[in-house]
Amino acid sequence: MWSEEKRQKLIKILQEMIRIDTSNLPGNENKMTEYIGAYLDEAKIPYQIIEKEKNRSNLIAKLPATSLKKEKPLILLSHIDVVPALGEWEQPPFSGNIVDGVMYGRGTIDTKHLTAMELLTMLLIKEENTERNRDIYLIASADEEKGSNFGMDFLSKEHAELIPDGYTISEGGGFIITQSGQKYRTCTCGEKGESSIELIVHGETSFTDCHESTAYSLLESLERIGDYVPEETLCQATRKFKKVTNGEYLDPTMKNLWEYSTRDNLVVNAFELDFSDVPSSKRLNLSYKFVPGIEGISSKIGLDGKEKICNIMKTILGEKADFEVLSFEDGYESDMENEFISALEEMSDRFDPGVKMLPMLALGRTDGRFIKKNVYGYSPMLEDQPFSDILQMIHQKNERISLNSLAYGAKVIYETVKSVCSEK
Repeated sequence: MWSEEKRQKLIKILQEMIRIDTSNLPGNENKMTEYIGAYLDEAKIPYQIIEKEKNRSNLIAKLPATSLKKEKPLILLSHIDVVPALGEWEQPPFSGNIVDGVMYGRGTIDTKHLTAMELLTMLLIKEENTERNRDIYLIASADEEKGSNFGMDFLSKEHAELIPDGYTISEGGGFIITQSGQKYRTCTCGEKGESSIELIVHGETSFTDCHESTAYSLLESLERIGDYVPEETLCQATRKFKKVTNGEYLDPTMKNLWEYSTRDNLVVNAFELDFSDVPSSKRLNLSYKFVPGIEGISSKIGLDGKEKICNIMKTILGEKADFEVLSFEDGYESDMENEFISALEEMSDRFDPGVKMLPMLALGRTDGRFIKKNVYGYSPMLEDQPFSDILQMIHQKNERISLNSLAYGAKVIYETVKSVCSEK
């Protein structure tokens, strides 16, 4: 039974988490793992704190199954670092102040709210001595905002034995889009792959013909990149997206989400170049993000995938520039037809009826890419904060969450975990 006492405990936990400044850089995630550890110690839930470097802590806790017949484990994953809080906020960014039923603070959406939901779930499952036919893991990771070098990248390479094969709740979904009177709640069930590419443009010193200069070659290459329109590519998630929406993308957020999820993206990373030294060549970093699945590049991993990207880049750039593929990381997509997703849908609908679950690809890079299999970005929220509003808060000022959405998300996750852990 969900109670006001549980709601108040959840609010207290998130408020105290927001007041712990884990801005990355420098991170100082050890302050958060110590805070989480204190709750786990009190509940007598075993955990480990693992560091690649001092003060860059990750926490992994485990509630073992109580049944001899064990099913797939559950992993409750979130990152505990946040981006710096720049700009002028309506409320101090590390205050956790509550105004009119809304909590302000860096991390209220990305992603300490999920950490709080997942921690409370662990505490309640242990407190209520719920019978469990599967292990439950809590992973609070470091450094996600800067590439996960000290977090899940490190853990997946050096401590892979601590991360089981199971069902994972992570960040990136659970947000409401309303279209033609129908509400949809997003669920991230995949992520684009990404390749890092170095563009190399050449030119000559010429005082009479600017068309021979490096700057002109760069501008011409950028124009070609800007004109590139990749073909539409569907994957498991977008096929279901299309089915759920009946192929209608009338809401601007819905339309943009469809476009992003069905097309590769060639992105020019931030740069600043100085041509005053009259260089013969300049280098520029690009990212090519590609749709996962059988029809996408990520069906051809390794050299085949790189070769396909090379062919695309040759077509785009022609003879005007050279390039080098520096890295290639495959994307992934997760199964949308299983007992875990069914339970998430059931509990989401029980506490907020009439909302359809909408599968999507993550809009950025998440820690889910280090697990890949059966990873679902889902911190479910209510329509009091639609997805269009959420997108304006991520990494921006005045990040905030309504207490009603916070409680709803925690209740859904807790009841889902309890449901799938019960004996069948």
